[in-house]
Amino acid sequence: MARTKLLLLQLQPPDVFFSYNWGTPTPTGAYDNQERAKALKEIVEGRQIKCWLDLEQMASGDNLRLAMSNGIDEANAVVILLTPLYVTSGNCMREYEWARAGKKKVILLAMHPYTTAGNKSKFGTEADRAEGGLKEVLSTTQRDALVGMLEEFLYFDFSSAERQAGAQGDFVRKLLHTVAEEVQAKSDGQDSDAVSLASLFLSFARTSSLPHTDPWEI
Repeated sequence: MARTKLLLLQLQPPDVFFSYNWGTPTPTGAYDNQERAKALKEIVEGRQIKCWLDLEQMASGDNLRLAMSNGIDEANAVVILLTPLYVTSGNCMREYEWARAGKKKVILLAMHPYTTAGNKSKFGTEADRAEGGLKEVLSTTQRDALVGMLEEFLYFDFSSAERQAGAQGDFVRKLLHTVAEEVQAKSDGQDSDAVSLASLFLSFARTSSLPHTDPWEI
């Protein structure tokens, strides 16, 4: 039975689509948010949830929009690493709008400190934005998009290593429950393989011990 479940996990399409802006280059040449996305993907896949990440699912010459739309359509949930740069990216916002139009289950990870000063909502302080390479204040339209996302969807505070450590377990468990519910809903209880997979995901969600890697140390 265990072997059958593992085979089903290998054959299924990705359950989770990671949507994120690569971020800014680090001294090592890597991009900060890209490294965080990779670390979070490893944590999620540690619970046998297959993930769609552009670095691994796309090859040179692929049609970006087609690959993106297909990945979101197949996924049971979309995880957005929300940063100020996310709402300034046309590609990221197309992914978000596609997921929203498709009524996908969306979970946000707030990757930067979020504050509200009067009616000028923003992430972090001026110093935070300068350190992250964000030297321009978001436009009114971009701020409205960012605030609207936070108001519409469930989000977890990953804005520092300490806050991520506190929220990571709840995020993974919520994601497992979300994927299990979507798998069950799609099968309508008639597909024994889907029911078996959903049961497996729920069993992982009940596991209290979760691995922790620190995507802030890049």
